[in-house]
Amino acid sequence: MRGMLKGGRAFPLVKAPNRTPMNARAFANPDERLCQFVGMLDGCLFLSYLLGFEQAYFYAVSIGIKLLAVGYLRSKPTGFVSSSVPFLLLLLAAETASSVLNELEPLAFLRVIVFALNILATMNFICRAYWNGLFLANVGNASIYLVMLQVGSIENAFGRYFYYNLAHPNLGSELFFGASFAGLLSQRYKQVLFLMPLIFVPVFMMQGRAAELGIAAVAILCGIQVFWRLSPSSQAVLFVVAAISVAVLLLWLDVGSLLNKLLLLDDKYRGQGTDASGRSGYWAAAIQVWIDHPIFGAGSSYPSRLGVPQAHNFFLYALADYGLIGIALIVVLVVQLGSVIAAGYWPFVLPLVPMLIFNDRFINLNTYPTVMFLFVFAYFATTRRSTRIVGSSHSAMSGSRVGVTAEQPKTMT
Repeated sequence: MRGMLKGGRAFPLVKAPNRTPMNARAFANPDERLCQFVGMLDGCLFLSYLLGFEQAYFYAVSIGIKLLAVGYLRSKPTGFVSSSVPFLLLLLAAETASSVLNELEPLAFLRVIVFALNILATMNFICRAYWNGLFLANVGNASIYLVMLQVGSIENAFGRYFYYNLAHPNLGSELFFGASFAGLLSQRYKQVLFLMPLIFVPVFMMQGRAAELGIAAVAILCGIQVFWRLSPSSQAVLFVVAAISVAVLLLWLDVGSLLNKLLLLDDKYRGQGTDASGRSGYWAAAIQVWIDHPIFGAGSSYPSRLGVPQAHNFFLYALADYGLIGIALIVVLVVQLGSVIAAGYWPFVLPLVPMLIFNDRFINLNTYPTVMFLFVFAYFATTRRSTRIVGSSHSAMSGSRVGVTAEQPKTMT
């Protein structure tokens, strides 16, 4: 732990917050305003659920705005954009081969095209202002949800509340997790820690357990950062208060019962006897699909076509969808993610673990997993020894505003 927190910082090369007032820092130049606007635009995906309109319209407008903004920036391509190209090209090749062999409808291939286009366009705006805009938009999302919950406008089934307009609870949980992860990457740790309960409560009401674990990890990491930015005397006081609080909790609360309630371990519908809500059954079905289609996979949207359960695991989706090419996709992403971890950014990866294992997303335009791909591609670009991020003060990809430097990061010791 001391090594992780060496020098009062949990993450390497993450600069301490500027003492400039937040507004002045957020709007230091037109590019940061634009990046924050794009982040807020992406964060407004929840409006499609709230207002009940087709998401294709939202994505058409948002991607169109990003492409226009890229033309406005007139910036040269950077390593941030190029780092996403190997994965996206391989993805398009996998989708093409699988679509032809499995005789899929053109719409399935179109979704992957739109996904790739969205990633390429958004990579031009990845900086702390972008992440902050995405986070703040979903603070508004959470506020609206809680108000509607309070007035009885959100329905539930067996105590599990839906998202807007009876959308599946997992969809809402994914949006809120993606927002909390974006908040962590924005490096506004105090702001995120203060607003995190607002994000967590809707996820708790929707019983999105993987998202709950991920959001809890984000809160812990932000708390560590805030703690190590305090003066020694403040740290001592906070440590004593925390120790007393923990002692009281252990004396007066049954921690086991509390965890059971939070994670529904004893719930007859989603806990005890359900095998983690049927996860092993989902995983086994995905593995069987891969065994039946080992080379090119069964193609995207295979669950509905084959009448089998969804994978509920990021990596098994790659295998079932694309077979051996799916393995190549995983290798590309894992190599990039491994580079990010080896460079010392592993704390940022921790909140993603529950979602990668238990969540039902792979290639999707939803806030999660999009933020995960953007994070991996952007941070991988900073770890490559040959990458030198060069730009003017008006470049949206300025390393200082991304939160990392252009030099080779040092591994945590």
